Amino acid sequence: QGTVTLRFVVSPTGEITKVEVLRQLDPACDKEALRVIKSLPQWVPGKQNGKPVPVYFTVPVRFKLQYDGGKVYKYEVCLGYIHGHDIPRNDFPAGFH
Repeated sequence: QGTVTLRFVVSPTGEITKVEVLRQLDPACDKEALRVIKSLPQWVPGKQNGKPVPVYFTVPVRFKLQYDGGKVYKYEVCLGYIHGHDIPRNDFPAGFH
């Protein structure tokens, strides 16, 4: 359990790009945090002087792992609060060990 901190850019077209891990937790959790962020839907791009511009975001991805017989069978990812919106917590079946 713990937090992986990621940074990414929302491009002028609203795509998530340049995703990188700033603070590691565990290789499996780091990889899964990258996958979750890269799978986010398109965002509304930031604007400056009325024109779309790239914007950096730094996001903590918190893992709460649930175990059964010593193996992770499910985990919860909470993306927290981003740009004025509460990002819901989701449960995912474990795809990593």
